[in-house]
Amino acid sequence: MNTIPADPDEIRDLLAEECSLIYEGLLLGSEKVKEYFELLDHELNPALAANIARYHAKRHATTRKRLGSEFYLEEVPNNGIVLRRDWCELKVLKGRDGEPPTASKTNRSRRFYSQVFVQRCLPGFEKALESVDWKGFVAGKNKLNLILCWEVDETYGISNVQLMCPRSSGKYKQGVKLFWRRQVAHPVYGIKNLPSVNDNADVDDIDIYFEDTGEQDPE
Repeated sequence: MNTIPADPDEIRDLLAEECSLIYEGLLLGSEKVKEYFELLDHELNPALAANIARYHAKRHATTRKRLGSEFYLEEVPNNGIVLRRDWCELKVLKGRDGEPPTASKTNRSRRFYSQVFVQRCLPGFEKALESVDWKGFVAGKNKLNLILCWEVDETYGISNVQLMCPRSSGKYKQGVKLFWRRQVAHPVYGIKNLPSVNDNADVDDIDIYFEDTGEQDPE
């Protein structure tokens, strides 16, 4: 791919295989979480539950990946899930109330959210990026960072999966800005979760408040 499509729906369609595999794996993982804590008769531990769900989602994507798929799964710590194509990096992160986690304290994580791909950027580049709208940003780009944000309900069922394009991240609890977000259809029923914002429109420069869900971008 020489340039990134300007239509977010087209980007979502290009990543349909990855999104569907991860969604399927998360559904499986959520059932494993319920089984685990029911067997122990223990109160659900959110951090451990998320780790179990990620483990099964990653294993599902690895074992069910079709021959000839254009993506590969990166090896990352703590059952983290990162998928790559030649034109994008997709991180699978747990959110809450329709909102993604903020970046961690590392420069690498903050560059990911700011769509910075090289370390030799001129000083002030990241601040300049904040003033560019989606169409202006994507014009001529051949690399993109994306988030597949998943959420659970009170019974640890998968309640929402969204594909998001980050623009920048504030510090912890200071919010995330997105270029856009799109709902991902349920892999079995083909139903999209009810969006927390209009999923047919870009959400240029939207500020998102994020509370602790037990997960930040790990890098």
